[in-house]
Amino acid sequence: MLWVVNAGSCNFWYDKWLGSGALCLKATVNPTLSFKDFLTNGEWNGAILRQYIPQELIPLILRHPVSNGDC
Repeated sequence: MLWVVNAGSCNFWYDKWLGSGALCLKATVNPTLSFKDFLTNGEWNGAILRQYIPQELIPLILRHPVSNGDC
């Protein structure tokens, strides 16, 4: 499955990009963080994900490749 960030216009917490519902239903929302805050050099940053996302959700997130395009 391919999902896209759309130059940051997708909302990390509230859009249903994960495929199993919005993250806001499963994790504590930090409104100061967006997709770009969880990426390093165009790839997921596992260390940062572990700081803010429940452990059981991280494998679901890591399965989604990061690319540009529509949300």
